[in-house]
Amino acid sequence: MKTTIKFLVPATMLLFSFTTFTGCDNPKKADESKEVAEDQNKETFTNDKQQKNDAQFVVDVAAANYYEIGLSKYAAEKTVNKDIKSMASMMFADHTAALNDLKSVASKENISIPNEDTARVNSKIRDWRDKKPADFNKAYIDEMVSEHKSAVSKLEAASNGDVKDSEVINWVNNTLPKIRTHLQKLNDMQSMMK
Repeated sequence: MKTTIKFLVPATMLLFSFTTFTGCDNPKKADESKEVAEDQNKETFTNDKQQKNDAQFVVDVAAANYYEIGLSKYAAEKTVNKDIKSMASMMFADHTAALNDLKSVASKENISIPNEDTARVNSKIRDWRDKKPADFNKAYIDEMVSEHKSAVSKLEAASNGDVKDSEVINWVNNTLPKIRTHLQKLNDMQSMMK
């Protein structure tokens, strides 16, 4: 009996850890994380259209940060180009800090946000996996330029009145200068790659 228990406990733990880690690659789970946050916000802010709008902005920005963090982590590990590695490491650190600050704001304002964005990240990584180093570097920078142009546009719209929540606006105003700086550096790198 003791031998059976000694075997079952490690086997059960191994199975649990396998299902826990493989669950992260489940695109449906990642999609559900965003959908769950959106549904919770609709319930929380049932009677206030502006609060629903502000909450959706926070959900979208959180998802964008998860995406950039995931791709930048992958790029920092994959590339051998020191400039790309440095840029990716900076992006990972800055977007992680921005996301952590956003989580604090969301918690304070009772806004639900997604836990991850692994589906988009994993899909893009699969696209990039077999690229030659120079092609990968260009693809990463091109993707980051596109994402940062979109982010600047969304943050500027929020700052110009689309978002009313003062805590969220405060986060936007603190984050926007850094995102503009990222975009400028990314544009410079993109120009050098042409």
